[in-house]
Order: sequence, then structure tokens, then C-alpha cells
Amino acid sequence: MTEKFEKDIDRLFSEEVLPLAARLKSENVKLLETALETNATSYFVKRAKVRMAKADFEIGGCASPDTVEGELTRLWNHANDGSLTTLAPGVARLARVLHEVLQEESADISHFIYVMY
Repeated sequence: MTEKFEKDIDRLFSEEVLPLAARLKSENVKLLETALETNATSYFVKRAKVRMAKADFEIGGCASPDTVEGELTRLWNHANDGSLTTLAPGVARLARVLHEVLQEESADISHFIYVMY
């Protein structure tokens, strides 16, 4: 199962992430700043909100592998121009496969555990 998971990761990266990155780069969209500004005197940004509230700790995470796609779509539509939402189905597929892999691995007790005692 992990071999299939690794192939799925490679497929997502090569068939979805890289083409999306190339398209966004051609449109001059920057998701992360990677170049230094030569004329910048400082990169310090004074934040208006300097303390976290209780709600900040309650946000995040997905309820289950089945909700990943919807939650990523909602997050990415809210956070930017929505271009990342095309990745949500592939990431959700990986989440379901990874969940299955972890369930299989945690279901059996390793034979090596008996050697330890």
C-alpha cells in the first residue's frame, strides 16, 4: 500500500502541482516570496493583531479523510484567488489512501515487540 501511496504522491506532484505552478508563474502569481527586494529597508511587518484568541486554537484540521476536499476547497477559496482549489481532489485522495495505510499499520502489532521483552 505504501508503494501505491508513493506513486500517488508522485502523480499528484508531476501531473497537478507542477502544471499549476507553471501556469501561475506564467501569470506572475506569487504564492511565496522567494526573492529579496534590493531596495527594502526592512522585512519586518508590524501586525495589527498580536495575540491569539481562543478561536485561533479551535480552527484547523479536518474531521475525517472524507471531509478534506471540501475543507481545503473552502480554505483555499477564502485565502486566495482559488487557483489552489484544483489540487483539493488529489490531496483528498492522498489523505484517504494515507488514512488506510495508517489503519493497516496500526492494526497489527509488530513481531519485534515480543523480542524487546
